[in-house]
Amino acid sequence: MSGDSAGQDETTASRALQVAGGFFSTPGGGLFLIGILSVVLMVPMIWLTMLADERAERAADVASRIALGWGGAQKINGPYIVVPKLRPLPTGSDASPVILMPDTLEAKAALGVESRTLSIYSTPVYKSQIRLEGRFSPSTLLELQTVSEPLDWARSRLVLGISDTKGIRSDTSVTVGGGAPKPFEPGLGDALKPVPDENDNGSGISVPIDLQSLRNGFAYGVTLELNGSGRFSVAPAGQTTALSVHGDWPHPGFEGFTLPERQSVSESGFTADWKIPYLARGIGKMHQSTALPLRDSMMSVGLVEPVGFYQEITRTLKYAFGFFVVTFFSVFLLAIRARQRVYAVQYVLTGSAIGVFYLLLLGLGEHLGFGLAYLIGSAATTALIGLYGATLVGRRRYGMVLAAVLAVSYGLLYLLMKEEDFALLAGSIIAFITVAVTMFSTRNIDWAARR
Repeated sequence: MSGDSAGQDETTASRALQVAGGFFSTPGGGLFLIGILSVVLMVPMIWLTMLADERAERAADVASRIALGWGGAQKINGPYIVVPKLRPLPTGSDASPVILMPDTLEAKAALGVESRTLSIYSTPVYKSQIRLEGRFSPSTLLELQTVSEPLDWARSRLVLGISDTKGIRSDTSVTVGGGAPKPFEPGLGDALKPVPDENDNGSGISVPIDLQSLRNGFAYGVTLELNGSGRFSVAPAGQTTALSVHGDWPHPGFEGFTLPERQSVSESGFTADWKIPYLARGIGKMHQSTALPLRDSMMSVGLVEPVGFYQEITRTLKYAFGFFVVTFFSVFLLAIRARQRVYAVQYVLTGSAIGVFYLLLLGLGEHLGFGLAYLIGSAATTALIGLYGATLVGRRRYGMVLAAVLAVSYGLLYLLMKEEDFALLAGSIIAFITVAVTMFSTRNIDWAARR
């Protein structure tokens, strides 16, 4: 009995395989197989996406290490006059020093951008030439009459906040009232406390300021050479602030407290101008705090890369499913015309070649750049699948047709990567054309017929 049962099981299994084989030998079954394989082959694409994200994190870490030695995102805040309060203070008094803002601040900055490399990674950094000019008027001292606590005039200082003082590349001094330059000293003085938050302005330089200058008011001028990376920012410290920034980076990103009134961007660089009046700044002429004001009200220029390398890789991976479907369906149609049968393993090998394209793009791109890596990877994949397709259907010209379809597909994908503003529109049009061509090409196919 057991032998009869085993024989029946083998017969049932054999019939099931025959039925399945018969189904997949029809055009409808072949199309169903293509859909299944396209979904299954997306699993390795998920792994490749995770790999690209991991490499992007490593690149970001290397950029941080470069910035650590060169200079980080620089924030210029000031100059201000800081007047501490006389100790000891009465119980319950506010011990925060008084911070006076200048009447005017005119800031000009020139950014020279270059690329710094560590291992196989690089990041844009800049050398800046900065000039700050303005004036503290005698009327500024009238604000101090509202302070109830006694002030320690002997410890008054002119302070300038700089977010990363490691980037200072020259001795820096300030001219007060047209007199001899006074060299700055490290730190903001003992009255202000460093702010540990990296987004705040907790470090800088300062110089003592005499009472006579405070009484009479004075014009000031500061010239500063500063290295930085990623972003350059200036706070609207003056009651009226004017800022002009120009640089040789063709992809600036303007952000922060307010956008520039005028800007000009070209392939050779950019120029941007801001003007912030007193009322728009939102705070008064005098401030009492242990930290510099306006830390969250910066005018900023970022060194933007339009589409980062790893972002481009991730975007190409989003179109992998479409590549599988287009390639498989092209093989499927050519096989029907040639009256040849293509097996599942042959579709898998063809799909694997597409998957290796993305791996080549990631590996070569880190050394050669996205454009050259894309050209090499797409050309190699197109040639490989074209030759393999010619052997599948037994006709060389069909392999050339398949190679042409892939070449056009890779060309369109590259255009989508570069025209990021129109990617959705272009992708929608391409999808519509693909569906229309598919409908027209398959209109006469008998989906139930055996091949």
